Amino acid sequence: MAMTLGALLDERAGTIAGREDERARLRTLIDPGGPVAAYVYGLAGVGKSTLLHAFAADARATGAVTVTLDAHSMYSTHRSFLAAVAGRDEELEPAEVAAELGARGDTVVLLIDSFELLVMIDRWICREFIPALPANVRVAVAGRTVPAERWRRYGPLLCALPLGNLSPGEAAKLLRENGVEERMVARINSICRGHPLSLQLAAWALRDRPGLALDAIAAGPVADELARVYLDGLEGPIRRALDAAALTRRTTLSLLEAMLPDEDPVAAFHGLRALPFVELDADGLLVHDTIREATAALLRAADPQEYWRLRTAAWGRLRNDLRGAPARDLRRYTADMLYLIEEDAVRDVFFPATDGEQQVSPARESDLEAMAALAPDFELLREWWEAVPEAFVVARCGREGTAGGFAILAEPHTVPARLLDRDPLAGAWRAHLRRDAPPRGQKVLFLRHLVAPYGSAAQAALLIEATRCYFELRPELRRVYAAASDFIGADASCALVLGYLPLEGEPDSVCMDFGASSVDGWLADLGARQQLAADDAGPAVDGLTKLEAEVLAYLQRHEGRPVERAALLRDVWGYDWTGGSNVVEVVVSSLRRKLGDDAGTIATVRGVGYRYGRASSTMLNGVSAARRT
Repeated sequence: MAMTLGALLDERAGTIAGREDERARLRTLIDPGGPVAAYVYGLAGVGKSTLLHAFAADARATGAVTVTLDAHSMYSTHRSFLAAVAGRDEELEPAEVAAELGARGDTVVLLIDSFELLVMIDRWICREFIPALPANVRVAVAGRTVPAERWRRYGPLLCALPLGNLSPGEAAKLLRENGVEERMVARINSICRGHPLSLQLAAWALRDRPGLALDAIAAGPVADELARVYLDGLEGPIRRALDAAALTRRTTLSLLEAMLPDEDPVAAFHGLRALPFVELDADGLLVHDTIREATAALLRAADPQEYWRLRTAAWGRLRNDLRGAPARDLRRYTADMLYLIEEDAVRDVFFPATDGEQQVSPARESDLEAMAALAPDFELLREWWEAVPEAFVVARCGREGTAGGFAILAEPHTVPARLLDRDPLAGAWRAHLRRDAPPRGQKVLFLRHLVAPYGSAAQAALLIEATRCYFELRPELRRVYAAASDFIGADASCALVLGYLPLEGEPDSVCMDFGASSVDGWLADLGARQQLAADDAGPAVDGLTKLEAEVLAYLQRHEGRPVERAALLRDVWGYDWTGGSNVVEVVVSSLRRKLGDDAGTIATVRGVGYRYGRASSTMLNGVSAARRT
């Protein structure tokens, strides 16, 4: 006998990507003694309807009768709802409809999709209609909004099921099933963040146009559909606030004030908080990843000038806030700054498309077994543990807090010489330090081991923790040594963007020298390369050497004040004043030639050094162009 369309639909419903745990929880509705109602909720396009249909197929496979309704096909009134349940447009009493529904089979499941459209009768359905149903009826609804407080009265008889994005593995499976080439899978999911509808749209776009660029996917099919679903209906002030929030990792009153100077930040904050795809946590407001990616892509395509203005304002405020941030807040500020670096390599490593952040904490003796399973050399690991256990941190996952990755962060003077003799990598770093010692009083950090699966939440958490340590050690921190394989995984571009370079003569090592300005100078240079430098920093100059750009930047930071030659040598060159050298004069002379008409901004202060002062109001662009050369 030929397969019917209904059987085909049931078969297709049973092959959805992932959602096994969610389907298992829904199946408890048809178990004896299980819950009587289920409430599935989540963002548009996250797969609520697909899950509901899969559960319907599961229920029918057990012999249950299913009645499926879509709220789009009825009005939010008692009469319209009862008519839809009964399957006929008549004036019906609730008791009559309930009895008819219960008589359709031994087990009956009523499924209602798009439940958010029935908000006007939600209270009645919850408190009157469902409690009056026969004992053989179960109800499953799916909507975008969180269940109202009234649903809590069901207690354990309600299966409340928040639906999030697919895990990386489930997303990859969905993309492969839709014909996406393996080499494109991870990159597409880095755009779609596991959002099922976005993944489908991207896969279909590639199928129809195989040569389509990833940027075009982000700004086209994904963003267009989400804009239709959510963004087009937002009023002006809220849409502007969402544009700003979409460019940052988290949104705070301080950031809204800087990014939207003409708006009321408190009103913008509360307006954002009321949106169904925005959550409030300890870090601030968090926009759902998929909406954030789509909103940012639309803004960049439609108004690139505003896009860069907002990012620059956010960078400036974060840098300012970071200076006075207490140690306990350095980790989140670190993540905030890194999120504004618009490089795929950095985003993929520090903010992978995973199930969420992992907590980083000091390692314990009980973590050794889990760390040993990850480490390439257990004996060497144990020697490091016995020597400097306080240098170990782990990224913990799951309720048990198992170590999903670990790192060793130690200053060289804390590591015994015998261990450096035993460890060839750390020994090479010590030899390099002896050949090229940093100036007196400046610190060095060994990042010996950062072990976690590449592209995992554990790796991201540990890298952010390492960067947090850099901020904690400023302004003395001068240099960081790391194992190339541990730090950069399969892709060297992330390390290069951040400033790590291969260590000369040591192919297995990378090193970052922050310069005399330590981490703050590195951060300023990073912002300049990302075109996030403040607009009023000074004249933009092409063709400067790195040293010339650093001298100009140092003078600009001390604008209007005399700067001694000794200070320039100490803070830019990184060495104590020895007297008699004219290296400062040579660099300043070359710098003035390249400044051309703006040469007068650097004035000589007789017997002292130099003073920077802008000669006209037309000098607005800073040294970002100089640093990019």
